[in-house]
Amino acid sequence: MIRAVDIARLAGLLEGEGTFGNRQSAKIWLGMTDADVVCWAARLLGVKKVSVVRRSLKNTRHKDYYHFYLHGRPAAEWMMTLYPMMGLRRRSQMSRAITRWKAQKGSPRDRQACPRGHPYDAVAKTGYRLCRKCLDSGAGAVVGPGVREEVVRHRANGESWEVIAGKVGFSATKAKRVWRSGNGVSEPAVSLI
Repeated sequence: MIRAVDIARLAGLLEGEGTFGNRQSAKIWLGMTDADVVCWAARLLGVKKVSVVRRSLKNTRHKDYYHFYLHGRPAAEWMMTLYPMMGLRRRSQMSRAITRWKAQKGSPRDRQACPRGHPYDAVAKTGYRLCRKCLDSGAGAVVGPGVREEVVRHRANGESWEVIAGKVGFSATKAKRVWRSGNGVSEPAVSLI
């Protein structure tokens, strides 16, 4: 269990040495030359890897530099936890990062619903989450000929993969695979799951 004093210590450390941002996902970054402090913060945040930049190899007067980052939902959760303990500048960074993170679709592991909007309520043997409603209706199985024709038609009209994906209800990568298979390029059937 995490103690309140550890959260307060982490807030002070990140206030002075941390960075909060959001380029592709909410992100907390910490870097400094004190390995024990960086490793302590990484363990507290649940980060498994701390990277080292070996500066001492180039100049013996320089110390090695240790850093890590936490991204995605865990980073956003920690930002919301630490927010009341931070100064104005860090609060501003956190607010921007959390706002942008909420506006994103998020990574597949953070999504709570299938591309058709049904909640994930089953798990495959491989560990992937599934939507039972789509499975029962057969919609999540294999892409049918009608969908292939639709993708080929949209692509012939010059539409981008992202636009096509939005219209047919799956990712741009899967739209490309469907297009290839619809144009005689040999590729296995595309699963929507």
